[in-house]
Amino acid sequence: YGRPRTGTTLLFNMVGVSYFLHLLRSDPEAIETMQLKFWKWKENSQHLKPSRILNNAGVERVRYVIKTHMSLDYFRRARNLVVFSTASSRDEAEAMMEKEHNLLAFVQDLETLKDDGIEGLVKHYSIGYGLSMRDQRLLIEYFKSWEILRQCCGKQMSSRHRNDMLPSQFKVSKIGNHPFCGEVDIDEVEGRFMNTTIYRMIEKYS
Repeated sequence: YGRPRTGTTLLFNMVGVSYFLHLLRSDPEAIETMQLKFWKWKENSQHLKPSRILNNAGVERVRYVIKTHMSLDYFRRARNLVVFSTASSRDEAEAMMEKEHNLLAFVQDLETLKDDGIEGLVKHYSIGYGLSMRDQRLLIEYFKSWEILRQCCGKQMSSRHRNDMLPSQFKVSKIGNHPFCGEVDIDEVEGRFMNTTIYRMIEKYS
């Protein structure tokens, strides 16, 4: 959960993959019940409200990992719910934890992510999910390549790199160059990513 452009895609993937590793060690049969979703919901929607869907999930033996920008108010009546959130700064993260301490398990903020990198973030999730040192190393290997690919290609490509690739007459001059995407061999990074241990683990269940 979090506002757009605060690292929610990284959060969603980090939670999903960490949970996958946790289940792989503790309850591998449950992996088949995992569903990763991006949820939007409108006030006039005819679908069940989010809390009702999640409460039904226990009966249906479905384990949801959800990315959403919706208000937390839609989830307050859900049972067996663990909420991870994002924030722009450490101060915002602390304020969120203080306000929603009964609901939030962890708030990932952009300032700490910038300072500690993927390695620091992986430590937080590894502790939360009880993962081993080997799992930590595998997560770091996986997400180092994942983060390059997220910024340098695909739907969530950096706006700076997108601008870099435009013909000169269409470039927006006030947008600076991306610090590294122009020098990256995307095919090589993609090959390295697809050859990571975690990618190959997940592929067995796809």
